[in-house]
Amino acid sequence: MRKGFGERLSEFFRGMAEERNRYKNALARAMADLENFRAESRRQAEEAERRGAERVILALLPALDSMERALEYATDNLDPEALLAGVRMIKDEMSRAFESAGARRIELVPGQAFDPLIMEAVETRGEGRMGLVADVLTHGYEFRGRVLRPARVVVELRHGEEKETEDKTR
Repeated sequence: MRKGFGERLSEFFRGMAEERNRYKNALARAMADLENFRAESRRQAEEAERRGAERVILALLPALDSMERALEYATDNLDPEALLAGVRMIKDEMSRAFESAGARRIELVPGQAFDPLIMEAVETRGEGRMGLVADVLTHGYEFRGRVLRPARVVVELRHGEEKETEDKTR
């Protein structure tokens, strides 16, 4: 027996409702999976940050231990040379800790051209537009090719034309 139009239409809509429900369920599962993925990603990022901080702390602990020993020594002894040697040792330990974490000191020398990408001019001397580093107040540091802290420098300003004429007369 042949089904009537109403019956066929009813079956069609039942099938469409079932398909809609399958898609809704699939969407709900996908949304739950996405939320689980986001939560796991956050957890992993927090764990990586914690491990990174632990590595830095562990690298700095020897310098802290040395600082405590130096302070104990300084209260009992007044030998400035020994104290100075201890402070230098602590500086070296801290430098090694920074290097082991991937930080690199930006090496500058007085007389080199001012570079605003890695330097911050905190004082200027002279007049003109061309700047050369006159003094390094604090060293800058890089981490994986990115400047963490620019070097703080004193810049000696000079006129570029004067330098050119000086070079021509030599």
